[in-house]
Parts: sequence; structure tokens; C-alpha cells
Amino acid sequence: MKNTILAVLLFSTFGLFAQKSGMAARIAALTSLEEYKLNMQFTDKLEYALENIEISCNDPKTSDDPVTWRNKGEICATVALDEKLSKKYKKVAGDAFVAYEKALSMEESRAKVKEKTIDKIAAKQEFIDGFTQTARALYRQGSFAFNEQNYELCYDLYSKLTQIPTRTASFDLKKRIELTFESGKEEVNMETNAAFLGGIAAVKIKKIEEAEILLLPLMTGKKIKDEDIKTCYRALSGGYFDNGQKEKAKALVAEGRKQFPGDFDMLIIEINIALQEGRLAELEGQLKQAVEQDPKNPMLHFVIGNMYDEQFRGKVNYEKWPVAEQDLKDGIDYFDKAILWYSSALKIDAKNFNAMYSLGAIHVNYSNYFTTQLKNGDKLKKEERTAIEKEYIKYVDKGLEYLLEAEKIDTNDIGLVRALKEVYTRKSDETNYMKYSTKEKELLKKAGN
Repeated sequence: MKNTILAVLLFSTFGLFAQKSGMAARIAALTSLEEYKLNMQFTDKLEYALENIEISCNDPKTSDDPVTWRNKGEICATVALDEKLSKKYKKVAGDAFVAYEKALSMEESRAKVKEKTIDKIAAKQEFIDGFTQTARALYRQGSFAFNEQNYELCYDLYSKLTQIPTRTASFDLKKRIELTFESGKEEVNMETNAAFLGGIAAVKIKKIEEAEILLLPLMTGKKIKDEDIKTCYRALSGGYFDNGQKEKAKALVAEGRKQFPGDFDMLIIEINIALQEGRLAELEGQLKQAVEQDPKNPMLHFVIGNMYDEQFRGKVNYEKWPVAEQDLKDGIDYFDKAILWYSSALKIDAKNFNAMYSLGAIHVNYSNYFTTQLKNGDKLKKEERTAIEKEYIKYVDKGLEYLLEAEKIDTNDIGLVRALKEVYTRKSDETNYMKYSTKEKELLKKAGN
């Protein structure tokens, strides 16, 4: 009988613990937060505070109290600023912003009911301090996310940070939200940096309209360094281009080229757009003029070679058989021009990997034409077939020669390794095929794929 009573008491006690009230949980959370502040080594106290404030936010008796949400905002921001826990709870700074925003909305509603102006809300200083702390938390975790290439999270955190000045302006008439800090001799503006990196992150995840909202004011207002403005032009115009918004890309590139005429990356975007639109003659003039201005720039020579390479592949397209006689003639002309410009890039810089690799690739690509000839040459005579086979082997071997030279420059380029694997397949060289097949797997494993 006694054992039965004891079991009932234990069950009742457990039930009471599991059903901790929102108010008790809030008190426990704040107590644990204060214990952490006294000794910041006690991260378990901070985690306990995080767990309990969540209970309070989910209890109907405390969830409609703005104090609960302010408390959550403070706890979440503190977690985000902790050296250890910020890496464990990677989204918690965003939770801090949402909690403070909710608390502020509740106080604004109360002020409206009492027919007070919004600048007369309760706990103004607590909100100023809270949003200031949250801005630092968002900046910190947003930076981590960007460095880890978690662009979705980075955009989410940084876009929230950029909302803080506007969101607090209605009650904070003196604009006391502090969004700058000193780093060495330089003052860091968290708002503009968040807009810049958040905008770049938005482009990465193809949220182009969101990127515009963040980046365009920085560009037009010249709120950041010229080098960063250039990056905005490149990123946003490239985003437009990749998103199929060619007219917007062209307009932005033209604007950027006018402001920064020597920027190479914007020139590349302009070239890509012109190539897709078939404006080769226009490109030739622009690029050759650029070479005249900077004749020792190997990248310009490479880009012109790459332009002709693209045209060659468009004309000698072995997937569309047969190749028209005029297309073949034009294609060979583009092939020769591409070789000339790739080679001139190497004369300036013998270690230019892109030029060396492209010389190999274009020869291998041309060999495809002869392969297709053989596949579709049922009526070829023996001597004709032999002549075509010799041409095929000649271009494969020449391509291999350049690819092996490229390997001396960068032995771990995954594209090169795959190209070498393909060439050795064509040459029926099982040993070297296995060598590069194994290397490809090692590189992919190292990259985490």
C-alpha cells in the first residue's frame, strides 16, 4: 500500500514539473540569465534560460505579455553573442529580433488603445537597449553564415538587421539605436555592411528583388567604398543575367561601366550578354580596344580567345549533324582565332592556367567533329576513314599535350582531372583512366561532395 502511495506521489510530482507555469518558467529563465551574466562560463545556465523562456512564450497566461517577449529577445541575443553557443544555435539572433518586434507591436497596440502616441510606449529604454544588442547579435551570426556560405541564413539575419532603424524610428525619436562600432582605427557600420553582404547573399540564392532592396540604395547613395560598389554592380547585374532579365542586366552593366570603365568583371558580364545576343562584331571592337589600352593583360587575351571559342562551338556543333559547309568554314576560322588569342595570353603569362586548359579543351572539342564524321560515315571509303581517324587522333593528342601542361600549373583542378580522364578513355589507356578517375573521387571527397 505504501509503495502504491509513493508511486502516486512521484507521478503527481513529475506531472507538476512537466506542467511548469509560464510565470514560473519566466522567473527561472531570468534567474538563470543573471547567473550566466555573473559567470559567463556557465553556458548551461544560459541554455536553461533559453528552454524556460520558450515555455513562457507558449503559455497563454504569459504569451500575451510583452515583457515575456522582451525577455526572450534578451536571452536569445545573449545566446547569439556567446562565443560557444552562437555556433550551436545559429539562427537564434533572428529569434531575438522576432521576439523584440513582437513585444514592440504589443506595446504599440496598448498605446493605441490608451490613445497615446507610439513614442509614449512603455519600456522605451529597454527596447532601445534590446534592439541595439540584437543588432550586434545579428551582425555576428550573419557574418558566420556568410563565411560558411550559408547564404539563405545570412540573408535572413542581415535583412532583419537592416530593418531595425526603420522599425524603431516611430518610438525612438532621438534615434539612439547604435549600429556602429570601432574596429582598430575604422568605424564599422553594421547597417550598411549587413545590406551589402545580405544583398550579395540574396543574389547567391536567386532572390533578386530582395537583393535590389538591399544593394541599390548603397550604390546610388554611395554609402560604401568604391570597390564594394563595383561588387554590387557585378553581383546584381550577374544576378539579373542568370535570372533571364537581360535588359536589366544590360542597363545596370552600362551604368556600372560608365562609372567604372576599367572594371574587368563587368566587362566579362557585358561580353556574356553580347555573346548570347550574337553581337560578336561589337564585342571584337570593344575587346581589341581594351587590349590596345592594356596590351600586357593576359586575361583580356584569354577573354577574346574564349569569345572565339564560344563561336567555334556554336558553329561546329557535332550534335547537329551534318554541319553546314559555311558553318564549318566559319567555325574553323573561329577555332584558329581562339588558338591565336589563347596562345598570346600564354606568351604574356606562361603559367596562365585558363589559357592552357582552354587550348587543350578546344582541341578535344574539335576532335568530336571527326568522331561524328566516322559515326555517320557508312559510305566512307577505307582511305577516307583512315584520313579522318588520323585527324581525330591528331586533335586528341594535341589536346592532351596542352592539358598535361595545364596540370603542371594546377594539379588539383577538378575540371582538368575530368578532362584528362575523358581523353584517356578515348585513347583506351586504362591505366591513366583509372589514375584520374581515382583522383577525381579523392578531390570530390575532399570537397565534401
